[in-house]
Amino acid sequence: MPTPTEQESASGERPARAESDSGASLSPRAARWWLATFVVVAILVRAGFLIADPHPSESSGLSAAHGEMAHNIVDHGRWFVTNPAATTALGNAQNAEHKLIDPATFDYSAADRSPRYRPQVLEPVGEAVVLAGLWTVTGDERYLYLQVLQIVLDSAMVLLVFGISMRLYRRPRAALFGAALYAVFLPIAVLMRIPHLDGWAIIWTITITALFVRALDQERPLPWLLLVGLATGVGVYFRPGVLLLPIALALAAIPSCGWRQALRYGGVPLIVAALLMTPWTARNYEEFHRFIPTRVGIGQNLWEGLGEVSNDFGAVLDDAITFQQVHRTRPDLKYGTPAYDAYLAQKGIDAIEQHPRHYAKVLGRRVLVSTVLMANPIDTTDAQQPSTSVSNAITHPLEPLTFILALVTLVATRRLWRRHVFLVAVVLAGLAPYVVLHFESRYGLVNSFAYVILVGFGADAVLARVRARTRRAVPAPSG
Repeated sequence: MPTPTEQESASGERPARAESDSGASLSPRAARWWLATFVVVAILVRAGFLIADPHPSESSGLSAAHGEMAHNIVDHGRWFVTNPAATTALGNAQNAEHKLIDPATFDYSAADRSPRYRPQVLEPVGEAVVLAGLWTVTGDERYLYLQVLQIVLDSAMVLLVFGISMRLYRRPRAALFGAALYAVFLPIAVLMRIPHLDGWAIIWTITITALFVRALDQERPLPWLLLVGLATGVGVYFRPGVLLLPIALALAAIPSCGWRQALRYGGVPLIVAALLMTPWTARNYEEFHRFIPTRVGIGQNLWEGLGEVSNDFGAVLDDAITFQQVHRTRPDLKYGTPAYDAYLAQKGIDAIEQHPRHYAKVLGRRVLVSTVLMANPIDTTDAQQPSTSVSNAITHPLEPLTFILALVTLVATRRLWRRHVFLVAVVLAGLAPYVVLHFESRYGLVNSFAYVILVGFGADAVLARVRARTRRAVPAPSG
């Protein structure tokens, strides 16, 4: 199929600025040297945040849920179950100490004396499997190993960000700018010290996108599409929303290759991903006698998300208060079960039908806070600490500023929309589920790599224009 660049030339659209202006003269050796430097910088930046705070308190409850699953796999040979007594005791200890506690340093004896294991279906299980593997190899149940792995993998994403930009725009200098920006993008660097699924969502999203754009300009794209499906199928075990990504990217390919080819580009990865999801879906049906492809939680997010804006029908953005509400009317429902989630889903749907204006207001707010008002605080628990306040002051403006600069680039270079549309598709796929259900600022970071690619492209375009004007302004030598 024709690449976006070839398609634009064939359609008569104005091509990108001359290669000499876009850094094409950069030698492969020099590019490799710069990329290696950026990877090292990315590791140092992320490692610095980890050293400063190796036991982050934010999202510690979510991290502990995956740690509990991994602990049960390693210590008890029980797969994908949690012990509520252990979860509660560990959560209370973390709240008291305001930090993430390693299972290696926690006394499970009381909780494990008479455990009542519950099959897990609320949280994706990918991280628990990785933790269990690391803890089996090391013999030490500490989160540090996962934190280091996340830092290494995310630093390697610098290379994929460069590759995505190169394949979309064919401008080496712009690709280097994007890779450099990703290496030092502090909100993501901060996030990677937290042993939780949010960091993995970014890693899998970049990986899927990189494989997809690589498939676009291959004469035989099938092997790459199979890899897209493999990455999507595995990524679903970390963040189910990545299943939307091949669909969105295939739709973005329609202007370049037509409906039939785009159907292939989206269909092959989805078939592979569905095959990889089948064992988990079968397990869920066996455990709960319900068709649950990945996880539950949609209902809870839908209902509690309505509480993002004050209301008079009882929706509150708080798990504990929501549980009390459910328990008053349905004391038989247990938290985190499919029945509990189905009850809240119906409650949320009824509320939307009865209060459509409120839902419209919530949607409008989410669109704003996921784009121009986006902010990702480092730690809301210890926000009074001077170091945290300084870090927040640095990182808070970066996300909305990056989005705005990316938007300016889109508008200023709209003639290249056939290239831009792939990054726009990534953003829409990343935000759509959360805009509909419930949005937290950490969810928006999955799109940051698309923004920095666009900002890098825009910076290169500005630099090329400035150099061109400078050359025109300098008079030619006489004689």
